[in-house]
Amino acid sequence: MFPTVGHRNYTSALRTVLAEVFNVDPEGHFDALHGGNARWRARIDAIKLADVTPAIIQKWKRGVLDQAGNDPMALRSARETVTSHLRRIKSLFGKKVLRHLSRVTLPDPLPFSECASPRGGWP
Repeated sequence: MFPTVGHRNYTSALRTVLAEVFNVDPEGHFDALHGGNARWRARIDAIKLADVTPAIIQKWKRGVLDQAGNDPMALRSARETVTSHLRRIKSLFGKKVLRHLSRVTLPDPLPFSECASPRGGWP
C-alpha cells in the first residue's frame, strides 16, 4: 500500500508528534538493538487516534514555536519542522490511503485534518 521508505518517514513523523503531545517517555527510543525502540513504539501505538484532537495538536504547535523564542532562525526552523511533520502526517490520512482503510474505524474529523501549517515556514 505504501512505498516502504515513505511509509516509515510518515509514520515516524506521526510517532514523533504523538510522543511529544502525550509526553511518552523517550527511554529506549534509539535502542533498536535491545528492543527499546519496539517498546517505545508500542507505547505510542497504544494511543487512540480519537484522542488526537485539533486542540491538542494546536497546543503542540504553539509549544514548538514558543520554544524557538524570538530568535528568527530558530523560529523559522521550528515552523519548518511543524510544517514538515504535519504534511507527512496528513498524507497518512489522504484519499488514496483511506480507500485501503475501509475496514478501519477512524474518528471524525480525521486526525490532523483541521491543522493548518504555521505561517512563515515553507509555503
